[in-house]
Amino acid sequence: MLISFSVLLRGCPGGARGKGFPCLSTQHFSYILHLWKKQTHHISMKTQKHNKARALRFFSMLLALLGIGVSCEELGIVEVMYGSPTAHFSVKGKVTDESGNPIQNIEVYLYGVTNYEGQDYAVPKNHQPVRTDTKGTYLVEMNDIPYTTVQVNVKDIDGAANGGEFASDSLRSSSFTFIKDKNDKSAWSVGTADIKMPDIKLKKQ
Repeated sequence: MLISFSVLLRGCPGGARGKGFPCLSTQHFSYILHLWKKQTHHISMKTQKHNKARALRFFSMLLALLGIGVSCEELGIVEVMYGSPTAHFSVKGKVTDESGNPIQNIEVYLYGVTNYEGQDYAVPKNHQPVRTDTKGTYLVEMNDIPYTTVQVNVKDIDGAANGGEFASDSLRSSSFTFIKDKNDKSAWSVGTADIKMPDIKLKKQ
């Protein structure tokens, strides 16, 4: 890249003049930036990426030696980040029979609900299902995109044990918000949703 050093090495006004400290005025800096952009504009498409990187490294080093900082925005460079928002879900609840008695060993599975062309779809999530304990309670945790609605599916998997055979059921909830911890530095994280589901009352088959 060809930039005239006579522009860069002109003395600063005042005390810096004659002491060997090069100085850039606003006009000088704009001129150098113009030359750099003009130079990279004429690079062939085949070698553009490689040569632009070399030109950028040289230009940045040159400005650093002169004690001048420059941002990527000033050089017309945009940093692109790839990824998607993520959220942590912590979903708890209780499964009982119609009389309110807790049911143990009910399988619980969590779905995210998405809307496509006006139709809601429950999307199966890649997590191990959990089972209710002796009090009929469960806790499901997962990391996924920040769904605004979740669905809990419950299924009796042990037949006549633990109170008889019960029909499967499901329940949805949209009553939650995401709270981001101050120590969570991830740019993509929207936080955690702590969701307390209403009790699910199963009917016997």
